[in-house]
Amino acid sequence: MTWNDQISKRYPWAEIQNKLDELIFELSKAEDEEDVELSLLSLHFGNRVDLSYFTKREQRQIKKKLTVLIEDTRKHCRLLGEALAEMKAHQESLKKEGQPREA
Repeated sequence: MTWNDQISKRYPWAEIQNKLDELIFELSKAEDEEDVELSLLSLHFGNRVDLSYFTKREQRQIKKKLTVLIEDTRKHCRLLGEALAEMKAHQESLKKEGQPREA
């Protein structure tokens, strides 16, 4: 049994705090990944050299698809940021309330 398992078994609130920390970490990582994807999509959108291999019609289609991907990625990143802020606020409220006492 690991140290975390022992603490979680003895103090149930510690397990909740641990899970919340893990969730915050995963949300933060996902938000960072979305930022990177957004940057890459924007680079592709503005890359005239790569687009020059396609006809003007194909370029418009590609840009249209990239625009949709950029918008969706931007929305997804914003939603992840909101979820992360909510989880951090919840974590802070738990810390302010203090840890529950054992019966």
